[in-house]
Amino acid sequence: QSHIEPIAAGVSLLLEAQHNNQALPLQQVRDILTSHVAPSVLDDLQQLSQEPDKVDAFILRLLDQYGTGRIMFRNTRQSVSGFPERTLKHIKLSMPDSYQAGDDVIAHLSLELSFQVSDEHARWTAVDPRIPWLVDTLASLDREKVVLIAHHAESIRALADYLREKYGIHAALFHEGMSLIERDQAAAWFADFEQGTNLLLCSEIGSEGRNFQFARHLVLFDLPPHPDLLEQRIGRLDRIGQGREILLHVPVFENSRQHIWFRWYHEGLGIFTGPNPAAAILFNLFKSALSKSKTPQQTNQLIQETKLKCQQLLASLARGRDRLLEYQSHPPAAKKLVEQAEATENVDELIDFMHRVYDLYGVDYEINTNGSEILKPTEQMLGYFPRLPDEGMTVTYHRRYALANETWHYLTWEHPMIGEVMDMIMNQEKGNSTLVVIQQQGLKAGQLFLECHYQFALSGRQNRYLAGILPPQNVRLLLTEQGKDLSEKLNADSLQTMAQSVPQKTAIAVLKAKLPVIKQLLKLADFKIKQQQPELIKQWQNRITDTLQAEIARLKQLAVHNRLVRDDEMIQAQHQLDVAIERVGALQPQLESLRILVTM
Repeated sequence: QSHIEPIAAGVSLLLEAQHNNQALPLQQVRDILTSHVAPSVLDDLQQLSQEPDKVDAFILRLLDQYGTGRIMFRNTRQSVSGFPERTLKHIKLSMPDSYQAGDDVIAHLSLELSFQVSDEHARWTAVDPRIPWLVDTLASLDREKVVLIAHHAESIRALADYLREKYGIHAALFHEGMSLIERDQAAAWFADFEQGTNLLLCSEIGSEGRNFQFARHLVLFDLPPHPDLLEQRIGRLDRIGQGREILLHVPVFENSRQHIWFRWYHEGLGIFTGPNPAAAILFNLFKSALSKSKTPQQTNQLIQETKLKCQQLLASLARGRDRLLEYQSHPPAAKKLVEQAEATENVDELIDFMHRVYDLYGVDYEINTNGSEILKPTEQMLGYFPRLPDEGMTVTYHRRYALANETWHYLTWEHPMIGEVMDMIMNQEKGNSTLVVIQQQGLKAGQLFLECHYQFALSGRQNRYLAGILPPQNVRLLLTEQGKDLSEKLNADSLQTMAQSVPQKTAIAVLKAKLPVIKQLLKLADFKIKQQQPELIKQWQNRITDTLQAEIARLKQLAVHNRLVRDDEMIQAQHQLDVAIERVGALQPQLESLRILVTM
């Protein structure tokens, strides 16, 4: 953190001057950075006086090499909207005499583990006051969904059995002893608002990575032994798109060590009302004192010390790491990319496209009022349909519905089903050749043109990374009967507005009459594209070399002052460059489609 603060200060000065169209405070930034960066960085900083347009690139280099570029941090919520509010419901309970935890911290936090069998009671569920409180709470919530999390799978299994036997409450279970299919089934049962259960019992490990944001009531049946685990629990419901206030129900035994931990989590860290990015650091600083704290006086002092240190840490993070995270997560180019992504994310267009695909390939789709569609194979389906199981599937095209229903498949233009459908359409022969007539002043009637579309593309799983750098490139030729290429004079869009379909008999007659000419033009098109091939390959090889060489240089610079950079990363990057040059050199053009145009 001490090294990050000067970087953040320097970046902030540059951005402020850039935003206000002021002269760059290069000397001031140099004074701040001098003892924290390499001399080459200071040289580049000075060069900005001659090349002010390179400020963004310089800032990105600082962030990457001296900021948060090689370390994983959580982004702060200040820069992200859509999170719900948290409200704490603290329930005070008396601890049964049968609970005797001794010195075991885990047993203090999950007190059912300390249950002592007596003549009257053989199971902890018979004496634990959290259970009747839970039953009353469920009754008062009027069938709202409730997620309950406990640290141990044994606890939730015993709780589920007791609720079913004593109260007739059937809860879904979610723990690490269940298979993935069993957990998916439990999640689906809980997510069903018509016939599903309203209570889901989860263990700490079993609920990891799951999203239950369609519920807003979370019961913390016990307290976890680390604030990060507590934040993970709350995160099952507290997610972007939740849309409603989160209610945290925390039953706590009074005058117990559990109560001390609760107070430290709540009053010291404030974690029940919002995330605390310094929580893990504070826990490491105070965990010894926390485990030794037994009296109210000791607890009060511990909380005051924690709050003071917390304020200092949060202020330091705001000056340094959090500011760098903000800069790195929202670079100037990001806004433009987001706008482009939003412009292409046309949900109505995607729905219309997929409905036409379903109709074409014989897939049955049922549109529901809850924002979903049910897809099912039919007997009329034309062979294999990508990613569609025999039993069908529920899909949605809307992000807000997908966030609330994790069992639904969220279809976007990037979904594997959509990509494979497009490949299926592109790879079939139907529709890749056509004949049209065009009528335009200046074009002599009776002329024939051959329009060919060739594609250079890296395909296959092994080329996926390279394809991200070198997307498919289309080359268009428009040849006259004399073999002249008019593709630059007559673009595809203008021809499309002039093109008209012709009856099949007319098309066949034209093809028969002009077949020798068409065959000759196809050979000529192949010859011309082969002539362009070396230059295209050279351009691609130069582009891939520039990209990967820049990455190799970056790794070498990072390795100077960052021990996380390994030698094998640089070796792998160089190998990747060599392989890329070889694969690009072997590229061959593929004829994707052709169109015959006849003038009228």
